[in-house]
Order: sequence, then structure tokens, then C-alpha cells
Amino acid sequence: MKIFVIPSAYPNDCNPNSGTFVHEQCRALKQDGHEVIVLDATAYGYKNWFISNVNNFEKSKIDDVEIYAMHYRGLMSTRIPRLAVHCYLNRLRILYQHAIAEHGLPDLFFAHFTFTSGYGALILSKETGIPYIVTEHHSLFLKSNLHPFIKRITIEVIEGASAFICVSEHLRTAMKKFEPANKKICVVPNLIDDKFRFAPMPSAPPFIFFSAGNLVENKNFHLLIEAFCRAFSKQEKVILKIAGSGPEKSRLEKLIRYYGREKQIYLLGNLKRDVIMNFFKECHCFVLPSKYETFGIVYREAMAVGRPVISSRNGGVLDGWNEQYGRLLSSNDIESCKSEMIYMYKNINMYNSKLISKYTVEKYSKAAVVKNINRILKNIM
Repeated sequence: MKIFVIPSAYPNDCNPNSGTFVHEQCRALKQDGHEVIVLDATAYGYKNWFISNVNNFEKSKIDDVEIYAMHYRGLMSTRIPRLAVHCYLNRLRILYQHAIAEHGLPDLFFAHFTFTSGYGALILSKETGIPYIVTEHHSLFLKSNLHPFIKRITIEVIEGASAFICVSEHLRTAMKKFEPANKKICVVPNLIDDKFRFAPMPSAPPFIFFSAGNLVENKNFHLLIEAFCRAFSKQEKVILKIAGSGPEKSRLEKLIRYYGREKQIYLLGNLKRDVIMNFFKECHCFVLPSKYETFGIVYREAMAVGRPVISSRNGGVLDGWNEQYGRLLSSNDIESCKSEMIYMYKNINMYNSKLISKYTVEKYSKAAVVKNINRILKNIM
């Protein structure tokens, strides 16, 4: 099947970790025999407004997946969504014309994220008569203050889609308020890349906690650092490593200096996926007390390597949860996080790394996820 994938996040030169889960699914579909072409009209954030290729058409390949890209300067897209949609659609139409000139008409549009790409797929579908499906990943829909314009186009996108997919049961529950009577939202999780596979638990000391994510308020890294400093003294051979970048970086650096933990807590910055894989291997436990997650791919990547995790009860991580896989915070506060980190430090030998890895790989492997997607595609076509 010839599929034009329309994402709202995709790896690029400015942010190679953006939408990696979308690319991994594209690569898996390509390897399964589908013809996959990506139309990437995503916005560049303010920091990248002035690079030379903004608004330029570019054609490239990542892992043999062909990408047609044309970015724009995005600012406060969820606060001014009409403007974001206008900018996005202009570029998406240009990319579509380039793609059909070289590849012909697609059988299907496959959008990732309702806003803005799902709406783009809806418009292209109306203009061409080609069906579309959507996978929703965004935590935007777990919040109560959704912009009225985004609410309206979400209803339109779901009603027009041949299939609408959520990446977790938790997200599907949140999306049910938009679900029309004649359509059932289904669940297909993100896949875990094959590179994330079992690795033996390292010896200790030191005992290493690892965390990763955008340094934003939702991820609760300030809470994690506070909990770590209360749980472990400066003398104990326990380390916390945090991968990621974002607006909270300065605040977190000040907190680490305030507690004098520069030799125990390390902010690693934005890392490539292969490097993050190495940190999963060298750690004993992955911990992330974020407020909400639609799927929580970093938890599953850690589990695929065989590491127990500590998480808040944030939604996506609860799908298929079993106490053999780690610890859930009783409440999302410093004391609860402190208690669970101490518990994990003292009881790490209770966890069966091979069992954790086996469960995760079987449920979220490329083969399992592609099989689910192919079943949906077969029903549509």
C-alpha cells in the first residue's frame, strides 16, 4: 500500500529526537512492504526561526524512508491554533504536490496527532477523495483547558477518519468525549525499536537512577531532584542522571547547586537515541514522576532493556501494569517519590530483569504493532 504519512513531529536537523516514535513506525511499515512517504510540514520553535532552511522545500531520507519537508516559524500554536493551521496547510499542500509528481496518488493518508496533521489529512482527503487514518499521541487531550477551535477540529477529524487510533487506553478514555456514535476509537501502542533489548543489570556501587524527557514542568524533574536529595546523603554511592533539554534547565541547575549535589546529580542535555540506550543499560532503575503521559515510551524502552521503573500514576504507563515491573507513587509528591526510590535502592534484587524485558518486547515489538496496523488497513481498503 502507498501511504503518505503526515506527522506533527518528526526527526529533523534541529531536533533529531522529535517524533522518533513516528519515524520508527514509518520504518517498520516500509520494512513490511508498504511504500511510505513522509510529508513533514511541522513548525520550528523560536530557537530555530532564523536557520537558513525555514520555509525551504527539502527532500531527504532517514533509514530509507523518503521525506518531503517544508517547515515554518511556529509560535504558541495551541494558543493561536487558527494561524498554526493556516501556516501548516499551505506547506502541506506544496509537499503533497511534490510527492504525487514523483510517486503518484497515495492509497491512504496516515496522520500522527490530530492537531495539526490530522486536520491537514482531513482537508487533503476532502480535496482528493483519498481516505485517512489518525493516531493520536498528544497529552494535550488529557488537560481540561483545550482551545475551542482545537475541540471543533478534533470532532471533525474523528468523524471523517476511516480509523482513529490512540496509543493507550488512558488516552482513548480522554478522547471518548469527541467520539461520534457511529465510530469506535481503537488502541494501538507505539512500538519499541529493536535496539532496546535486554542487557544484564550492572553491578553496584554506584547505584544509578536514570531519567529522560523534555525539561518541562509536566515531567516533574524538580520533584525528582528534591526527592533524591532527601532520600540519599552526599556520602552514599547513589547517582541520578537526567537526559533532556528545555525551559526548566536553569531551575534544575540551581536546585542541584542549592543541595550541593553536583557530584551526584547530572544533567546530560539532549542525547541521541543510541546514547540514551547506553544510559538505560548502565542504570539500575528508570524513574520519571511526570504529571501525565499518553503512552510513556521512555518507561517502555527502559523496561525493554530489563530495568524496573518508578512512575507516577500518570495514565499511559498503567496499560498492562504489573507490580513486577516497578513501583507506582502513591501520590505525586516529594515524600512518595523519596520512599519509592529508597525502596528500589534496597530491593533492586527482587526484580527479574529478563521477565520485564520479555513482557515489554513481546507486547510492543515492531512485529506486534505492525500486525495491528495492518489489520486496520485491511479493514479500510
